[in-house]
Amino acid sequence: MPRATAVTGVTCALLAAVMPPSLRAESTNVVAVAALIAAVDAGLSETNGWTLSGLAKYAKGADYASNPACVKFDSKGDWLESYDFGARIVGIGFALRCSATDTASRFLYVRDLAGAEIGVVTNCSRANRCESQFLSFGQDADFSQFRIVLDGKGNTGVWGIGEMFVVTADPVFAPTGLSVVNTNANNFVLAWVNGANTVSNRVDVYRIERGAGETVLLETGFDDFDAIGKGNPVPSVDKLSEIDPALSGVNIYAQTNTSGICQIGTGKALGYLRYDGISDYSNVVLRIRAKRYPGDNAETMIVSVDSSGVTNLVATITLLNDYTDYEIDLSSITNQGSALLIGYYTTKSNRRVLLDSMSIVRKSADRETLVGTRSAPAAAGSATFRLPFALTPKEEYRFSVRAINGDGIMSDAATVEAKALPNSGSVYYIL
Repeated sequence: MPRATAVTGVTCALLAAVMPPSLRAESTNVVAVAALIAAVDAGLSETNGWTLSGLAKYAKGADYASNPACVKFDSKGDWLESYDFGARIVGIGFALRCSATDTASRFLYVRDLAGAEIGVVTNCSRANRCESQFLSFGQDADFSQFRIVLDGKGNTGVWGIGEMFVVTADPVFAPTGLSVVNTNANNFVLAWVNGANTVSNRVDVYRIERGAGETVLLETGFDDFDAIGKGNPVPSVDKLSEIDPALSGVNIYAQTNTSGICQIGTGKALGYLRYDGISDYSNVVLRIRAKRYPGDNAETMIVSVDSSGVTNLVATITLLNDYTDYEIDLSSITNQGSALLIGYYTTKSNRRVLLDSMSIVRKSADRETLVGTRSAPAAAGSATFRLPFALTPKEEYRFSVRAINGDGIMSDAATVEAKALPNSGSVYYIL
């Protein structure tokens, strides 16, 4: 996080004068310090979106012109937190009082909400007389909210803020309506609409390689589940560890007079499979071929995870009378390392699951490679970009366009994907 550059003045009347001219074209937000003073005087901890802790009123001194009433920071840890200004903050101006001059050992630190220091107000030339100071932040500053805290290594310095304003950069918004108008072997044409405050655009082109491969974490057709010639289901929990040591379960059977079928539960007892072999659920999917037991009640089968004894639902499946293939995306599971549970019912009667096969695989993630960057004037809106490389026909590309304001700040990206076509004229494909 960048540190601020401080500009100082000598009286409250000079407060506006210390703001660097380059920032005067930005938005200036005057803070209602009088409302903050009234809030602390009334014992409130919030006003107009500002929150405060430990603050008090710093009364006017004998010299009213240079000594207005202030919000007082008296004890270490006293703080004042702003609301979110909704735009990047490029400067903060203050009219300040301090009970000490160069001997102060406590100062007002400006921090972002993560606690990182982004600026500090220091040194008043005269004790208990209002002076001005402006903190200027560079173009890479990325905060829109801040906290002012009294801190330091000693106990000298009671500070007060009598006036304050916050300067924010003009916002810049992502382009809208981005589309691919044309693409061929060595150029492409994009069209988009820029928002306010855009002075130029950055265009990035990425080649997309779709993940086609898969890593099998678990795969079974339950071949050793055999109950041929048996009048009742055959308990088969012990077969699970033979498939995979991380696989276990409750009330697991080979279905009556069949082979290769895993039955979860009985007519009167709850049952489920448990798999403890997944440490990271990123890009992981569960595939099952299943149906409900003939004649059982139609109720959804549950897929969930068990994290330290707490069960969280992932998906529900309404089983059909015939074997059906299902695929459940598990990548939304945030409790990495949790056990996967399959067939966990909330009722115990006539809720059996028949599994013909089951697999858990990790899909390969798509990979993007930056193949070129170009800039475009904001007035273009639509432009032809000739690249120092050839687009490969039939390969997929992602085109990213960002708006840039006069401060050099870029917006979020607008994106569109397309396949490159060789010398296609006005024909284009958008995925």
